[in-house]
Amino acid sequence: MKVMKPEWANLEAFALSLILEKLEERIDHVWFGAVCKNWRTVAKLNHQNHQFKSNALPMLMFVTEREGKEKKINLCGIPTARVYDHFQLPFLQNHGKEICGFSHGWLAIVSYDSKVITLVNPFNNNVAPIILPPLCCVPCGVGKVILSANPTTSSNFYVATTLGCCSVLYIRAGQKGWTCVTTNYLSKFTDITFYKGLIYAVNRSGTLVSCNPSSLDDRQRIVPKVVFQGTRGSCYKWAYLLKSLEGNLWMVTRSWHRRTFQVFELEMDAQSWNFEPLRSLGDNVVFLSCNSSISVSASCFSNCLQKDSIYCSQYGLGIYNVRNGTSSNIFPCNLPIQENLPPCWVLPSFQWD
Repeated sequence: MKVMKPEWANLEAFALSLILEKLEERIDHVWFGAVCKNWRTVAKLNHQNHQFKSNALPMLMFVTEREGKEKKINLCGIPTARVYDHFQLPFLQNHGKEICGFSHGWLAIVSYDSKVITLVNPFNNNVAPIILPPLCCVPCGVGKVILSANPTTSSNFYVATTLGCCSVLYIRAGQKGWTCVTTNYLSKFTDITFYKGLIYAVNRSGTLVSCNPSSLDDRQRIVPKVVFQGTRGSCYKWAYLLKSLEGNLWMVTRSWHRRTFQVFELEMDAQSWNFEPLRSLGDNVVFLSCNSSISVSASCFSNCLQKDSIYCSQYGLGIYNVRNGTSSNIFPCNLPIQENLPPCWVLPSFQWD
């Protein structure tokens, strides 16, 4: 009896779509499309017409560097902890460069030798890198770098960052120099974000300040507005800012002594701002690092993400459950992450054209 070999390349589109839906990692969709022309066509159509276009599972990007060899870009997926190391990023190869942000699909890479920040899109080879003007000063190190919009779809965007000396820098696309916002706070800013057209920055005491980049004259002395004054004497190991799925501004604080987190939602009442503590994250699952803060839907990834949880890659890879206060590990402890090259959460957005 002759055994018939399955013709995998000629499977019907419906069957291939069912297989594709079972793949949690966006990068696995790329490998799916690389099998043959028919599979690629199905994958491309699904991404054009399906929920995959807006929903993506975060992956951990980290850099490994061995003495005498080039740096290697690695991506690690959450469901399987599988490491993908086939990525090259030429702008990161030289010494004195590191990733300092992921925003709207773009990585920010800072060069401490030239004091220049370069924006690159690691998942789209069709867009050129954006080299920003040199920073006016880098005395204490560059903090997180963020974008107000995607440069691929918007020509009018801002880039903002923090410096270790309690300063905020921002620049609009096309400008020749950075605008510096200085404060009198001794505690450095740990995070920064764009929210409803304003720049918000938070420091270790939980004090939140804001400034409007579009209405300020570069020649004026810029003083930020204090939105929320942190509690006197309080000092967190780190404070993060991010926008929830519902469009609200959240602050997440991490304690010094234990791996515990608190989540606060910014609310306005009678022209004053307050942070209300949250006991549940709703449909949000939060991903935090020193250079990216992301919130994704728990219901979309219920098979591989823990509800009401914070996935943090800073000071170790851990998961903290906000509702019951328990902690666990994300990945195996032998993941080759180097302390001097901080990892970054990214949302892969691979192109199909």
